[in-house]
Amino acid sequence: MNQGAWDGILPRFENYCGYHDLMCVSREAAAAPAVGSAKVHAAQQQEVVREALKLSPDAEV
Repeated sequence: MNQGAWDGILPRFENYCGYHDLMCVSREAAAAPAVGSAKVHAAQQQEVVREALKLSPDAEV
């Protein structure tokens, strides 16, 4: 998850902003920083946006 950035920033949101119901929405962890395919990247990005915004699977992103 972004080399640990989420684990570092989450406590700050909780402590300083009072947010406690946050969750990370990201692509799955992988050895490479990118998938190497524009088509796969676009599909992953659409899924991340859908999940983050709680859209239905058939929603246009």
